[in-house]
Amino acid sequence: MIFSLLLVFFYSAVVVGYVAYCWETYLNRSRPDRVVYYSSNLKEQGKVLEAIIKKYITARGEATADYALVEPGAGFAHMARFLAQKYTWREIIAVEIGRVVLLIGRLLSLLRQDHITFIYADIFSYTVPQKSLVYCYLTSAIITRLYQEGKLNGQLVVCLTFTIEGVEPTEEIELKSWQKRIQVYDFREASPALKAASPKQRRRLKQ
Repeated sequence: MIFSLLLVFFYSAVVVGYVAYCWETYLNRSRPDRVVYYSSNLKEQGKVLEAIIKKYITARGEATADYALVEPGAGFAHMARFLAQKYTWREIIAVEIGRVVLLIGRLLSLLRQDHITFIYADIFSYTVPQKSLVYCYLTSAIITRLYQEGKLNGQLVVCLTFTIEGVEPTEEIELKSWQKRIQVYDFREASPALKAASPKQRRRLKQ
């Protein structure tokens, strides 16, 4: 009986979540520059993320348990949830400004016991923890602003499709899907001059 009730609750949450997702992406036009309309393709991009983690973290003798995993503008945090199942992280953080989506994400996380912390915040006011893997599926304008405001200093940043304008990626990986590419920006070893620079100086130093 209890199992049946939990199952009904779970599928109800999924339906409500889908409706909320449609509202936040297709119908709510109050933040048109803040929204990417499609989820990450876990089947293809998940494998690419695993290869990136191996190359940039574990192959260097580091452990993912020493890193925070951060997904800004996370929606239901599909990629964070995928990586939570594959690796141990210091903490897993999904930052989202859509209240309904955030609520459904928290409920799903509670049911699945995946230990994702959902934070209600504007990503421009959120401070990314030091030593983090940051997965971004956000527009170039948003990612570039985060970079210019120093939000990504010292982080390993992975961007799907959209680039940080004026910054050469450490690596670019072509995808077979319409989402085209993944860029890796390794800001963990940025020079002291770059870390101390103002946004305008930072762009010049990188170019």
